[in-house]
Amino acid sequence: MSVPNVRLSADQLKAPAGKFRIVQTRKRHTAPDGKKEYLLIGDMDDRRHAVRHWQGLRRERVGQAIIAYRVFDDQGRVVDALGVHITQKERIAPAGKFRVIAADAHSTVIWLVSDLDDKEKAIEYAKEAYEGPYTGFQVHDDTGAALIPLD
Repeated sequence: MSVPNVRLSADQLKAPAGKFRIVQTRKRHTAPDGKKEYLLIGDMDDRRHAVRHWQGLRRERVGQAIIAYRVFDDQGRVVDALGVHITQKERIAPAGKFRVIAADAHSTVIWLVSDLDDKEKAIEYAKEAYEGPYTGFQVHDDTGAALIPLD
């Protein structure tokens, strides 16, 4: 269970296994090294809920600090908005997992959305996902095979 409002170090941004961590980041302009501060907002079980919560948080300026919010997965990757950009080779899921990816129909950009343990849940997630009219979703297994076509 996550405890909100706890300070994190940069090496604690990675969410617990299977979770998504929402973090507030502050960069102080007065700090000589431009160091960032991190504050835990919460850990969530589902990426869609984490991103919805993230979207409700606004970027704002408080005093000499700039505040922003990010969502991290259990690998420490930033996955807010659509997620971390990946290459064609990175479509292959880790052993025993099913990788949900998204692609923009107007560019060659591919995003990692999530790595899930259950094939049916991954396929359902991809079929129900919507992040704009020009975005399609796929699921790949650990051999790199696409399990559903990109819409």
